[in-house]
Amino acid sequence: MRECLIVGKPNAGKTLFFINFAEYLGLRLLWPTGGGAPLSPCQARRLLVDDTPHRTRRLQRAAVRVASGLGSRAAVLVDSTGLTEGISPDAEVRQGMARTLQAMQRAQLVLHLVDAAARPGTPSAPGEVDREVAAFARGRAGYLLLANKVDLPEASQGLRHLAELLPDDALVPVSARLGKGFPQVRRMLARRL
Repeated sequence: MRECLIVGKPNAGKTLFFINFAEYLGLRLLWPTGGGAPLSPCQARRLLVDDTPHRTRRLQRAAVRVASGLGSRAAVLVDSTGLTEGISPDAEVRQGMARTLQAMQRAQLVLHLVDAAARPGTPSAPGEVDREVAAFARGRAGYLLLANKVDLPEASQGLRHLAELLPDDALVPVSARLGKGFPQVRRMLARRL
């Protein structure tokens, strides 16, 4: 099955996108990595999403079907640990980032999620890590740049900054919270899987 990795900085909205996009594609239960009972999307949002950086420390996977032509194709969505510049003092975060980098090497498609509403200079603002992710992913796998949080007023300035930071990449505006842009992402996935 083809892997579709969701990657980006901490607090870009990767886990919320993962849960809500999987639900949009028809998934009704998520199975947490490391065992445990399956979670409804509502339970997963409550347990796995918050404003704490590096809340996601393990890869989370969800098997989904993506409508394509007259049928559908199987894929695995993979949520990842946020990537940062420098070395984290937390060993578990370092291991999560290492697993994320390994997953980037084998993914057939990389969904690079950036926070379009982050203020410049804040940890989640698009920067050098995003430039490096884009350069690597463009050369290794299918690649799609997603500008998240476009439902927030600050996003218009962030979209201009992203166009300057990553001028070679087509940008898909999304809102992980509201599902904005999900039909376009699904169509692009269907073409690339």
